[in-house]
Amino acid sequence: MDNRIKYISKYIKNKSILDFGPGGIEYRQIYKFINSKSKSYSGIELNKKRYAVLSKKGINVYNLNAESFNLNKKFDTLFAGEFIEHLNNPGNFLNSCKKHMKKNSSLILTTPNAYSINRVIRAILSLGNVPQFHEHSLLFNEQLLIELLKRHNFKIKSVIYFNYSNKGFKSKIINLFSKISPQFSESIMVIAK
Repeated sequence: MDNRIKYISKYIKNKSILDFGPGGIEYRQIYKFINSKSKSYSGIELNKKRYAVLSKKGINVYNLNAESFNLNKKFDTLFAGEFIEHLNNPGNFLNSCKKHMKKNSSLILTTPNAYSINRVIRAILSLGNVPQFHEHSLLFNEQLLIELLKRHNFKIKSVIYFNYSNKGFKSKIINLFSKISPQFSESIMVIAK
């Protein structure tokens, strides 16, 4: 199960949702949860091929740039799961999000943790030359993510560290270090308003 579900449930149930980067959602367990529990679902997908697939499936999705979108409507919850690290300008994205939020709306961001134990170990073993996923342009830790949100007038509701997997030797090591310090976890979730 996607570990994010237990943390975001109260922000999804019976809410209007705007999801960023939903391409490939048929494989995303979290999409199934969001779509089944929300009052309404909309997505923003920049990739034209992914957008076409989603549209053909009858999913309410817009082919727009998340850094400059305008839908002329507001949502209860904006969800950017493993998304902000793909952007060229996350500040523009946050400004666009703000325009689509009601007074009590929430923005949920999840992103890989720059200081997760698996990244630290890979950095040591590769003498600092850690290969990154080719679609990522940024990495965040808690401090930088919170600073970015504050600069764009968001208030932090909570910060949650989590891991994706509980299987295998690698996961056992990650979970062990995460118990020593949550800052070693694979990913960070920030809920802001």
